[in-house]
Amino acid sequence: MNAFYETHRDDAAEIHTKRNGNHTYPSHFHRSIELFIIKRGNYSLTVNGITHEMTDGSVAFIDCFDVHSYEMHSEQGDDCVILIPFSHVYRFNSVRESTRIRSSIIKDSELSSRLLALADGFLIDESDTNVRASTAELMLSLILGRLEPGEERERGEAQLVRSMLTYIQDNFKREITRADIARTLGYSPEHVSRIFHKYLGRSLKDYINSLRIEYIDYERSLEGAPTLTELIYKAGFGSEQTYYRAKKKENREIVSRSST
Repeated sequence: MNAFYETHRDDAAEIHTKRNGNHTYPSHFHRSIELFIIKRGNYSLTVNGITHEMTDGSVAFIDCFDVHSYEMHSEQGDDCVILIPFSHVYRFNSVRESTRIRSSIIKDSELSSRLLALADGFLIDESDTNVRASTAELMLSLILGRLEPGEERERGEAQLVRSMLTYIQDNFKREITRADIARTLGYSPEHVSRIFHKYLGRSLKDYINSLRIEYIDYERSLEGAPTLTELIYKAGFGSEQTYYRAKKKENREIVSRSST
């Protein structure tokens, strides 16, 4: 299934917490770090193309731009999803440097219980932003000690995907090709395309067009927005015909996601 970018997560400055929800969600990614804490229940979690089974006493650490999806297998569970905006994780990222987790899943009932207690005590109903930020920092520090370096090849691929997503996000409104991205990041165009499709399940071109369409849709919702034709070119499309073809394809993919 194609992965989609939850851009609204990147716009949020507040830590988001969801307790005991129906955590079944298609492939997506965002710049926030996401924690999925299971005290009781049975779930499948796919991260960067690898599926993990999550059961009682599990913690999932989902890094910035990791492509992930959930599937809930039990009728009820005791769990919590926490999204920590990128602006809150600077210190954590500077301490861990380039360390990547060997597995996205940590099976540790004591850690799971402790993280849930922190979430219940200081994230769910707490309105003080400083308290919430300090709590999130403490939770990440508890997880930091459990991070182990992954295989060098896997770490390199994941970092390349992050670099591609960052570059595209910064440049999608101008004409960019896979050759531009490959040249900027120091890889062959073929390698860039293969890794991007492996992690996101779609082509670079389709993904770039989806960002342009999302930009146009958002701008059109604002008061005093330019005309659609002006926005089409401002977003980076070379012609109106290209926009309408991409929009039609994007709509089909949205329908496909909602029906699965």
